[in-house]
Amino acid sequence: MEHDTKESLLSKDERNSSKNKSFVEEMELTSAFVDFRDANKAFWYVLNFTTLLIAGGFIYGTYYILDWNITDCGGIRLVLWCNIILHTINIMVTLINLSGFETKIFNCNMVCGFSLFQSGIFLFMQFVYFEAQGNKCMTAAPEIYFWLMF
Repeated sequence: MEHDTKESLLSKDERNSSKNKSFVEEMELTSAFVDFRDANKAFWYVLNFTTLLIAGGFIYGTYYILDWNITDCGGIRLVLWCNIILHTINIMVTLINLSGFETKIFNCNMVCGFSLFQSGIFLFMQFVYFEAQGNKCMTAAPEIYFWLMF
């Protein structure tokens, strides 16, 4: 009986050891990012502030095009609404970066999920854009077609 307890404790210690290794690796990555951010503080703020302005401009322009042009061709309006969601999330992430809470909120899984979301929206945009070419959207709804291209 005593032998079984030692084995179960040993396996618990081994499991905790592997968890500690991943925790230590994650902390090293966080430390490397914080070192980078602190070493390049001015660039980091300029990059994030520029991203904030560009994403805000894209939201405004996309909403203006959607509000001004009621025609839809090939599902472009849906893609443009998805684009507004994408830029809104970009603004939220940028504000988190500017406030300095990125190391407290984001982890590797969240960054990976965010990257997959961005890639999915971009792929969706490409599929709809090239499908719209076959539907003659360049002449049927040129404003939304060319805004999607922009």
